[in-house]
This record gives sequence, C-alpha cells and structure tokens, in this order.
Amino acid sequence: MIRFYFALLLMIVALFGLRALFTTTIPRYLAEWRSVWLAFIAGSQSSSHQHGGFSPKGKMTVEEAYNILGLKVGASKVDITEAHRKLIQKNHPDRGGSDYLAAKINLAKKTLLHK
Repeated sequence: MIRFYFALLLMIVALFGLRALFTTTIPRYLAEWRSVWLAFIAGSQSSSHQHGGFSPKGKMTVEEAYNILGLKVGASKVDITEAHRKLIQKNHPDRGGSDYLAAKINLAKKTLLHK
C-alpha cells in the first residue's frame, strides 16, 4: 500500500512539474528564441541588400547620422551631444538596450562631430 501512495505522489509531482514546464517555462523560452530568430533573419536580410536607407558597409553618411539622432541638418555641437546623450541613455546595452543601436548612435555622433 505504501508503494501505491509513493507512486501516486511521484505521478502528482511529475504532472505538476510538467504542467509548470509547459505553461510557463517553455512558452517563455520560445518567445525569447523567436525574437532572437527574427533578429537574425532581419540581420541577414539587411546585409544582403541596402535596408532602411543605411549604408551596408558600416559607413555612415552625414544625413544618416542626423536622422538617427533625430536632428535637422546643421545642428550645433551642443544639440548633437544632447541628442546622443538622451538616446544612448535609453538604448545602452547595460540597461537592456541593443548593442547594434548603441553602436549606430555612437557612430552618428562620431560622424557629425568629426566631419
């Protein structure tokens, strides 16, 4: 009789474990992997042709830099620095932002300040 209750207890624990696995853990990881997969696909598509007006070779035009920082052509150094600071605070990788976006924001500032 003790074996029966022990087996029943193990089945209950296993069922609750499987329930938790299928209702919380697996969907969370699937969502994370889906976002990684979509980012990978978007990166491979953008590297095969010019996408969104950005240069495929990693060089940035002055117009691109102004667009990234959200400024009009001819903005002052103070405006460039301020726009960079605001954007990098929101998109810094240490705060959960993207490495790619942070690199683009930094490149935009560098492009505009070192013309």
